[in-house]
Amino acid sequence: ERGSSLVLGALVTRVGDPATLTPNDELLRLALESRSLAHIASQDVSLESQSTQLVVAPLVAGNDTLIGVLAVTRMPFFSLNLENLQMMSVILAYYADNIRHAPDVRRVQERLPTMPALFAEELVRMMLMQKKVGIPSHIVVMSFGGTQREEIPAEFLRIKRGLDLYWQTQVKGQPVIAVLMPFASHASKDGFLQRRSAVRRAGTVCRSPCSPQT
Repeated sequence: ERGSSLVLGALVTRVGDPATLTPNDELLRLALESRSLAHIASQDVSLESQSTQLVVAPLVAGNDTLIGVLAVTRMPFFSLNLENLQMMSVILAYYADNIRHAPDVRRVQERLPTMPALFAEELVRMMLMQKKVGIPSHIVVMSFGGTQREEIPAEFLRIKRGLDLYWQTQVKGQPVIAVLMPFASHASKDGFLQRRSAVRRAGTVCRSPCSPQT
């Protein structure tokens, strides 16, 4: 906003032929004021609603930074329901966070170029969550040696937990697996190591809380 007037940024993309979103659109103003999705059937929208849109949703990152807005001019009547609108809000929040933290992800990958993008994105996200709400995450780094050093990592990949992310790489010619354990307590990390104690490994290094160090 500039003074009391609202200035829209440049149009990034469109699908189909939507109506133009204007600064005085009532749904737009309601969405920006509430920092949440606004739709034409909302109780907060007046009967004299001045809007050409059905839905206007802000893209707000986790630190309350406004990234942009999504405006929907047309959609199937039965799709305008609470479940779909909630799902839209979740997807947009996730997308906004990814945009917001893209520079942090790039910095991690500059230091560790072989790290997969998905692993780097989740690592940055977990570090942010720990900073914001104090929920820890852990990274367990396992290196493998001996005659079975190629077979054992494959076994770990086969029995991985659902939430964990695995990054398989090599350090000085040795197979290495880094396991990112989102929202894991120290007890969860210790349990992870105990459950895999039967799997022969050359060495294990644990770092916690979540850290990109190697």
